[in-house]
Amino acid sequence: LKESVMVFLNNRVWTNIKFEPMERIEGAIVINVKNKTDNFIEAELNIAIRRPTYKSGYNTPLFNYVDQDFDFEYIESQPLDFTENTYMSNLTSTLAFYAYYSLGLYFDSFGLYGGDAFFAAADKIVTAAQSADETGWKAFDSNRNRYWLNENMMNGSYKSLRQFNYEYHRLGLDKMSTKQEE
Repeated sequence: LKESVMVFLNNRVWTNIKFEPMERIEGAIVINVKNKTDNFIEAELNIAIRRPTYKSGYNTPLFNYVDQDFDFEYIESQPLDFTENTYMSNLTSTLAFYAYYSLGLYFDSFGLYGGDAFFAAADKIVTAAQSADETGWKAFDSNRNRYWLNENMMNGSYKSLRQFNYEYHRLGLDKMSTKQEE
């Protein structure tokens, strides 16, 4: 499972934007398996994402979240397939959702509302998953799930949060290494 997840996330092209090695998004995903019955796994997913700060060795956290609605079926050696507009499995859809969501946060921290396209891609995954049996995708499942994470980022009421993310990282921390007086 570990190898399959790493290959799925790291070998897939999530954006056509080329990153320099120092610009890559650093993150960690921990899958805490709570129960396994045959090929069905009940788990929670902890994801932490950070971004580099310009001209420094410092990284700043962008996202740290525990998704407790992460139950999925996994058959060893079966390839992890994903199509954006089709819900194929909870495992790949959830991983893809967080890949796009993380890119959205990352690009928001470099440009004002720079993550719009990635939040829209995450929204396509949420929309495709509305007919899924697994929880975490629907508004009525809870108020702390993938649906609400992305809904809130796309909702105009939260534009000030996204603006703060940009100003804090790009206009604050990134400038600190070269313009400390500001």
